[in-house]
Amino acid sequence: MKKLLLLVLLFPLTVSAQHEFGYHATWYFSYGGIGEFGYKKVSHIGDTTMLGMHWLEFEVTGLRAIKTGPNPNDVVVLDSSKFYSPIFLATRNDSVFRLWDNNTPYLLYDFSAQLGDEWQFAPDDSFAGCDSLPIVTVNKIGVDTIDGHPMDFMHVLFPMDTVYYGSTPFYQPMSNATLNPKVYPQFGGVLYVSLFQAEPNTCDGRIVDWTYHTLSCFSNDSLSISLTNQPCDFVPFISVDEYEAVNFEVYPNPTNDLISLKTDEEVKNVEVYSLEGQKLLETKNTESIQLPSSSGMYLIIVWMEDGKKAMSKVIKE
Repeated sequence: MKKLLLLVLLFPLTVSAQHEFGYHATWYFSYGGIGEFGYKKVSHIGDTTMLGMHWLEFEVTGLRAIKTGPNPNDVVVLDSSKFYSPIFLATRNDSVFRLWDNNTPYLLYDFSAQLGDEWQFAPDDSFAGCDSLPIVTVNKIGVDTIDGHPMDFMHVLFPMDTVYYGSTPFYQPMSNATLNPKVYPQFGGVLYVSLFQAEPNTCDGRIVDWTYHTLSCFSNDSLSISLTNQPCDFVPFISVDEYEAVNFEVYPNPTNDLISLKTDEEVKNVEVYSLEGQKLLETKNTESIQLPSSSGMYLIIVWMEDGKKAMSKVIKE
């Protein structure tokens, strides 16, 4: 018989002898949304008691880069350090609870679930026309290798049905919220809209632009993994006024293939980035620099021998 774990309002819980989910843990997420992107760091900073329960408290900090307009040539500036509302997680045996609206615990993950088991991971709500309870069913259990480490996972399914947007049918989840379908007991999910919360889901045809958080790095007392080839807290864009004035030019711009640099300064090295912040090239060459094969816009950051730096955008046609 399948086991069904429903959302419950919790009575005081005792903490198990094992370390709670997230104990001494730090997550780094890159994120992107309308007009902004950046990274967030989630760190265990202490314990607290609320609603008769023992909770781990997590501080959320980070940086964000903000576009000043919708066009490719609009300036990208780096906002100052951001501090966000704390996150509270509680563990009982293998069940992880999240504090909902700062006053109600709800079950987020059941890491004791086996094949065919179910749990309700968010409060019942008819948001956006969804008429099924937010319940997942475990349909696969396995092991992935992430950054050289074996990571247990379970894959979950949601209630599905055919929904018509106008006259077009779509087969999609029917609950008001979803989880990333692959869940890792060691660190949770690799993708969130709101960190460590269920993702809102629409069933009425509306298109909603969420901010998506993607896991970059995770560490605790016994594990350290990276899912990126960049530093965990990497955001390469800084505001224009943080660049010292340098007589500097990239040409031709736009270009079909190669660019060259013209400056009166002595150049130490040149870096080429995508608009998503990925470093694509680093060279000491200032002539005939080969851009990536894809058309689009790239950021050119030039470091001078005296420590000055300059930035320019270039379009590859």
